[in-house]
Amino acid sequence: MSDSAVLLAKARAAYEDIQDKALAASVLADMSSWVATGDPPPAEALRAAGLVAEPRDPDTTAALRLVRGAFIRAWGYSVPCAEAVIALRKLRPLVEVGAGTGYWTAMLQSAGHDMIATDLQAEGVLSHGFRIGAHCSIESLEGQEAVRLHPERDVFCSWPTQGSTWVLSAAQAIQPGRRLALSPMDLAG
Repeated sequence: MSDSAVLLAKARAAYEDIQDKALAASVLADMSSWVATGDPPPAEALRAAGLVAEPRDPDTTAALRLVRGAFIRAWGYSVPCAEAVIALRKLRPLVEVGAGTGYWTAMLQSAGHDMIATDLQAEGVLSHGFRIGAHCSIESLEGQEAVRLHPERDVFCSWPTQGSTWVLSAAQAIQPGRRLALSPMDLAG
């Protein structure tokens, strides 16, 4: 490994350590508990804890970017709230497409909901830094295939990939009378 590659790896590790400390100091440090109990806080509590950036406050935005980096590596992209769990529990049994680490499925299962997690890959570490299936078992299925194999289930996606059409293809495969739910909240970024 070249000297510049070693230096870059050390810098990245130091930056990720800063991100991890920012996450540990935030309300999102309780995420493991939310997943284990199926009981995340209400959206307003997350907003009050500073998880929404003020457009005119660059310091808040920078702090949220640190938290966001660590959150993505550990969990994924969207932040759960109590209202989302309540809304999803009102749907029929769910199939989650693009489940990533599986934290949404794990949390909904903890809340007593029948939910299956699927993702194109069932294991591995993605470029985003998170490990597929870190929080629950993942069926290795592309979104459209998952919907077709589970036609009796409503469909959930917590984070449609920007610029990609896989969620649209999955939505088009949904049987009449079934619903598509998308997660409502994201860390500012």
